[in-house]
Parts: sequence; structure tokens; C-alpha cells
Amino acid sequence: MVEAVHTAVAGRVRYRVAGLKRAPELKKLLEFRLSRTPDVTHVSASDLTGTLLVCFNSGNTVEGLAGRIAAIVEEYRSHGGGLAPGDNPGKEAGWLDTVPGLTPAYEAIKGLFALGGEQPREPWHTLTPEEVLARFGTSPDTGLSAGRAREHLTTYGANLLPESQPRSSWEIFFGQFQSLPVALLGAAAGLSLLTGGVVDALLIAGVVVANAFIGYKTESEAEKTIRSLQTQVRPTALVIRDGRMSEISAAEVTLGDLVVLRPGTYVPADARVVAAHHLSVDESALTGESLAVTKTEQPLVGVDLPLGDRRNMAFLGTTVVRGRGSGVVVATGLRTAFGGISTQVREVGETKTPLQGRLDSFSRVIALAVLGVTALVVLLGLLAGEAPRTGSEYARRFTWARAAEL
Repeated sequence: MVEAVHTAVAGRVRYRVAGLKRAPELKKLLEFRLSRTPDVTHVSASDLTGTLLVCFNSGNTVEGLAGRIAAIVEEYRSHGGGLAPGDNPGKEAGWLDTVPGLTPAYEAIKGLFALGGEQPREPWHTLTPEEVLARFGTSPDTGLSAGRAREHLTTYGANLLPESQPRSSWEIFFGQFQSLPVALLGAAAGLSLLTGGVVDALLIAGVVVANAFIGYKTESEAEKTIRSLQTQVRPTALVIRDGRMSEISAAEVTLGDLVVLRPGTYVPADARVVAAHHLSVDESALTGESLAVTKTEQPLVGVDLPLGDRRNMAFLGTTVVRGRGSGVVVATGLRTAFGGISTQVREVGETKTPLQGRLDSFSRVIALAVLGVTALVVLLGLLAGEAPRTGSEYARRFTWARAAEL
């Protein structure tokens, strides 16, 4: 059921778990349960490959973790989680709702993938650290209390950005037929069929379908690879709650959390810096600035300062490169600066890349050129007294001219 496939690196093991493929609920359960196992430092499961990566300290063993994973999988199956879609149609809610022992943080996150309540919007960079801390009831020494953190998670929602929906298999397949050359080939095949050229029509249709299957295979594999890479990245954050520093999932970070900023740390949300000691942050992912920005805890003047000039703010998606400090989270999810950009991109909709645009233009030029050559060949044949004797002969010339495009 559970097989350790990579154990060469001490403290790091990859398991192959039977039943994990195409089981997103089992994936979530494994990650949440194992991440709360003592001395486990990192967990990443993939329901695409059916594998589970676990990093752990000396308090655990490969065999012990395998037993723990097997117990979780058995519990999952005992609740009917292993049923295929449609085998249990009367079950409307996810079975995870009935599993005891999940942490309060997960209970708060579950179902909060929507936007949550409205978050306060203030010019945080113009306020002093004391004002920001007081606004959220955060202590500079002990951070938020666990109870207040759960309350904020329930009120404001999880710290998540909505993921784009992957295209369905049918959408990818039928998308292969949405081009001018393929449309002309289809017209040629239809014309051949109407004029008695059944063999020609079948040959053209075979070429078009084969081309579609090749395109479908290539694009579907690319989609799976992208989704697999997304599931492998599980950012975490260092926060201080109830006076203790702990590493939690970035999705559990909420307004008022006191985030610890160290070299190499991923900034999990927009935060007002309240302590900075030679702190520098790489903001190239957000502003395009190639040089690291030195941060300060002092308030700034000017409500409408550009993001790049707000030197007392740390933004979601940026990375600490040197120094140390801490910040109070003031925006999460779509309310962050990065989330605002994400919203604008989604509103624009899906657009073609420059390469796709040039390929479409090239296809139109080729199609027009072939049509012109076809007309010229027919005209020269008429002038030379070699006119086709039947409609099927006209269709055959048009058909093979279209086939030359592919």
C-alpha cells in the first residue's frame, strides 16, 4: 500500500501511495495530518503521480512514517473516500467534514476558498508600527492569540489566490480543429464526399484527425505538468502566536499575524514592517525592480505612494534576501497587491501569445496562397483546353491543394 521509493537523502523520503492518484481529498488529508506529526518539517503530496514527499527530523523513521501514512489511507477508505465518482451519489458533502482530529486552523480554512469578509483598507505605510499593532490587537512580543487568529480566518477568509480552472480533455481536443487551415481541409473533404471522391475525403479526414490527436496529446501533457508543478509548491510562513514562533501553511496566515522575516523567507501576505535590522527584500516579481529594496519600520509621508516606494511594506510574493525583521499582516489573498494584479489579469481574459498570433497570420497567408495557386492551376488548365471533365475532378484538385497546407 505504501512503498518508500527514494530514501538516499537522510531526513527526506518519497513514498508511492496506492490510491493517491486522482484522489484530491486523500491528498489534502495526508498533507494536513502529516504536517502536524511531530518532527515532520515538510509534506507534499501529488494526486497526479501518486507520490508523497516527507521531510523529517531524527524523531521519525522511514518505516514509522510509512505506517502512519498507511493508517491515514485506511481511514480514508473506511469513510468511502476510495469510491469512484458517482458510486455514492447521495453523499453531497466531502467526507473530510466527518473526520475528527483535524486542527481548528483547517476547520477555519475549509469552505473559505471564497473571498471572505471585507478587509480594512487604510494607508498602512503612513501609520506608525504601534498604530498598526493596535488596529489588529497584535502584541509586538507575543503576536496574535490562537483564538483571535481563528476569528480572523473565519471573518476574512483564507490567504489564497484562486487558481485558474484547467481545460477539460474535450476542450483541448476540439480546440485542435479551430484554425483556418483545418477548416479549409474539412471543406475540401466535404466537397470530395459530395462529388464522389470518398477515398480522397477519408484520406484528408484521417490526416486532420491524426493531427488533432497529436496536438491533444502534446497540450494535455503540458497541462498536467503545469498542474503537477503547482501542487509541489506549498509555501509556508513563520509567525508568532501566543508568544511562540511556529511554521504554518501560508494559507493559514491572517490579518494581524506577526510574520517573521529572515533571509530566504517567502513573504506570505502584504505586511507592514514593524521591526527591521538591515532588512532587504527582492520585489522584482511585483515591481520589476532588479535590486533588493531596503526596508524600514518608520512611517512614510504620502497616501498614494507607488508600491515600489513603500519601503515599510513587505508584499506577497516577494522574498527576503538579507537582514531580519517582522511585519504585521494587513492584507491577504485577493486584497494583496499581487492579488489585485491577478484580478486584473483574469478580467482581461485569455489572450493569444505573440507567437500564436504570428502562427495564425502565417496560416492565413498560406491558406490564401494555396487558394490562389489552385485558382491559377484551374485557369491555366482551362486556357490550355484541359478542363476537368467532371465535378469530382474539380473537387480532387481542390482537395489535394488543401492537403498541401497541412
